[in-house]
Amino acid sequence: MKPVVKVVLINCAILIIGVVFVDLLFGNWISYSSNILFKKDPAARFTDRYYETVFAMCPDMHLHHIYCPEISHKKKMSPVDGGQTIVSFVNKSSIRVAGFDDMATVTDVPDYDVINIGDSMLQADEIPYEHTLSRFLEAATGKKVLQVGMGSWAPVNFYAWLKQNQLRQGVEVNMFVFLNDVTPIYGLSNLNYYRLGTLDEANELVFNKEFSPAWRIFENIEFVSRLKHALVMNSAIYRYLLRIKTKLKEKPQPPSVSSSRVFSDVLIKPIEDCSRMDKYNDITSSARAYVELAFDISCWNKELRKSADSAVKDLRKSIQVVNKVGGKVRVFIVPAPWSFEDEGLSGKKHKRYKMEKNVAITAEPLVKYVTMKMADTSTEVVSMEKVIRNLKKQTNEKLYFSKNGHWNNNAHKLLGMWLAETFYQ
Repeated sequence: MKPVVKVVLINCAILIIGVVFVDLLFGNWISYSSNILFKKDPAARFTDRYYETVFAMCPDMHLHHIYCPEISHKKKMSPVDGGQTIVSFVNKSSIRVAGFDDMATVTDVPDYDVINIGDSMLQADEIPYEHTLSRFLEAATGKKVLQVGMGSWAPVNFYAWLKQNQLRQGVEVNMFVFLNDVTPIYGLSNLNYYRLGTLDEANELVFNKEFSPAWRIFENIEFVSRLKHALVMNSAIYRYLLRIKTKLKEKPQPPSVSSSRVFSDVLIKPIEDCSRMDKYNDITSSARAYVELAFDISCWNKELRKSADSAVKDLRKSIQVVNKVGGKVRVFIVPAPWSFEDEGLSGKKHKRYKMEKNVAITAEPLVKYVTMKMADTSTEVVSMEKVIRNLKKQTNEKLYFSKNGHWNNNAHKLLGMWLAETFYQ
């Protein structure tokens, strides 16, 4: 063997030994091996370090992103929102389940009478599983209710999920559409999903750019899946490399339009005077996106109409899927916390919005638009803004987290009971 080759091999061996030593020192391999060898309680794997380092989201060719199957994760709420830590468990079907013992299960979708599907409002990882609105609906009606939610999902994702799952004959599907789904500025609005993906031969949206051929070949091989899981859970070096990869793939967010003033208007009723739109050119672009939805639909620009039409198109496609099994669909338009004067007080102050605490921005014109576009269907379009405003009058309760911006425990209970009394008595 040539001296140069020998030196290279020795250096490579030293490097490998060093990498292994570092990974053993900073990773979880020793405790992981101990649990396997001595058959300790498998729950012991889920340490604080595991919760902090495992990636909760996985890419999906049709849904863009889903929960990684068979994982657990923690969400630490800010002190202003109570400071509690919520633990979520996910099963093999990438559906949130009640606890650790259910993580090895597969969700039998045809077993459910009702499916509530939406974005992070339905993901609800700020709320214990047993306190989500579907659990209250299930308890009040005796029906089996499945709650499916993922952060930033839009109607195109709802359609993809419903299409790829077998549905129960006569199932009732409640689709919760958040305002971000139609605001053109939001990177994962319904229309922007189409800009991220491509249409396949069947004219269905797929996200090819996110997947390498090797990933797609091996995605269903159990050994590879388990190896990836073990590496993410235990290897400090593997996690570090994944973070670098994620950072390299990140795209810089467009800066928010600078604001010469803090937005402080109360827009509870739709604005019919289109000339007032120019008044809001100097507020942040994110705040203005919500203000645009407060204007009568005659004031909407071409971009907003196109974005809203994209969402409506996929809602209609979902209705067709559900109709095939004799089911029923309802569409709920979900308002942001700043649709109400006393909600989302900490979130309003964020530099992205620069709002005063008293701000209120209605989105009723969007409800009117979707209702008009769905008039030829048998689908009911419900304004959750009106529902929540009435519930707040009755209970005098806050229904959104102040900083986080999602529905709090009060909202999930009240909305679950409201659904039961309104549609299932």
